[in-house]
Amino acid sequence: MVTDFLPSRSPAAPFHTAKATGTVVPGVSVTAPGETVGAGTTKTAATGAGETVLPFETAGAGTENTAATGEGESVTSPGVTVGGGMPKMAATAAGVSVTDYASSIFIGLIVFNLFSELAYRAPMLLHEHVNFVKKSIFPSETIAWTATIRAFTYGGVGFAVYIVFRLLTAGTIPLTIVLTPFLIAPFFLFTIGIVWFLMALGAFTRDVAHIMASVVPVLMFATPIFYRLDQIAAMSGSVALWLRLNIVGDYIEMLRGLALDGTIPNVFGYFALVAISYAVFLGGYQFFMRYKSVIVDVI
Repeated sequence: MVTDFLPSRSPAAPFHTAKATGTVVPGVSVTAPGETVGAGTTKTAATGAGETVLPFETAGAGTENTAATGEGESVTSPGVTVGGGMPKMAATAAGVSVTDYASSIFIGLIVFNLFSELAYRAPMLLHEHVNFVKKSIFPSETIAWTATIRAFTYGGVGFAVYIVFRLLTAGTIPLTIVLTPFLIAPFFLFTIGIVWFLMALGAFTRDVAHIMASVVPVLMFATPIFYRLDQIAAMSGSVALWLRLNIVGDYIEMLRGLALDGTIPNVFGYFALVAISYAVFLGGYQFFMRYKSVIVDVI
């Protein structure tokens, strides 16, 4: 028969099989409990006998891979830390704890996301409500109030989440947080003034929405969300001076002081911010009302 001329192979000896005694197959290594993996790393019951360990995937010299490796951590390539390594390094560089650093970013994102949502939507608000504007006697300027109140409601929910997070992690919140409404009020005026201005521009051309889609992401990195202005001032005073022209960034810094650091903002800086916000509020309203009668015909 033809099968008589074929070489026989024992089913107990498959190709590329390595016993649990440390036999090496190209590309992988198979070890049993107690054998050494890498430079001084001991493999125990965490991985089990006969499991494969990729080349160079060690925990570093002198480390031990046991069942209690640590919460969220794993054995990785040399120099790589898993389980919160990046936040820890960033917090260490900033000189604060991980929870303080996370809280600082959270506050920045609450304020900036509130502003960016309105900046994205404002140019198209009149187009979204064209039936109200063209087919009824409707005060179109109130659309800005509705959109802004909606965004601030969502922002308030986010701020409530921050308070709960802070109470769970730090156990307390600064008393200066009760002054937050005095900061929210001028920020509301500033935001609705921007919305009125963008609404009027967006009625004439839809390209404003595309421009804002390009400007807002760039503005995010020019806003102190992932850093603080005093850190930039320590490296370059001129850059920090330019960044202070960003009104949204000033509000973020003041809110951090009230809700996180327990410090009261500079009085002169606060009233200057209120004056600018009120000027933006009046300017945006007058700009919208000036072209309100024309807007009905162009949208």
